[in-house]
Amino acid sequence: LGPRDGAAFSWKPRQRQTRLEKTVFYVDSTCLVRIDSGVAQAWQHLRFQVAQGELAQLSLKLPPNMTATAVQGDHIGAWRFDPVAREVLGQLGYWTPQTEQAILETGGIAALQDIPLPVRRLFETAHQIPWEYHLKHQQAFQQYTDNAVAKTINLQAHTGEKTVSELFLQAWKMGLKGVTVYRDGSRADQVLQHCKSAAACQM
Repeated sequence: LGPRDGAAFSWKPRQRQTRLEKTVFYVDSTCLVRIDSGVAQAWQHLRFQVAQGELAQLSLKLPPNMTATAVQGDHIGAWRFDPVAREVLGQLGYWTPQTEQAILETGGIAALQDIPLPVRRLFETAHQIPWEYHLKHQQAFQQYTDNAVAKTINLQAHTGEKTVSELFLQAWKMGLKGVTVYRDGSRADQVLQHCKSAAACQM
């Protein structure tokens, strides 16, 4: 080209292939904690900002002794928290959609006859253990301790006043120094609750 000749250039930037990029993202976290009746309830707000790549799936692990009761947010599809039961039952070949639905509806796998009884007994919940054995469990510690040993006796929602009365009287006869009783559903908002489906758990 000569000094007086004009030229025009145009180019098209190469399209980014975000799927091939290393994912880099930032998280803004805000937490509010309320302690009520010995139970700490926390509301955690997380905001994710993707700087590079794509964020298609994210796994969050909860600290020990914490339970998530609900997850809400934009663009959240199906969600679940995978307990040890899911991993173990999967390794044994017993984890199916029917197993998951039974756990959501009843809180356990006791009614699933397709799973052998020895396996079902490994995953018995507090509601499936008679209250008499809850007291015996507490007594095993109390008899070797001068201080009071506390334990919550979890009862099913249909438990009547007569059963609760018998429970406290038996605890006194066994020499227990403190007993806490909680009947499922006795509070409108409780930490652990049954859900009819995964959607119902999202509240």
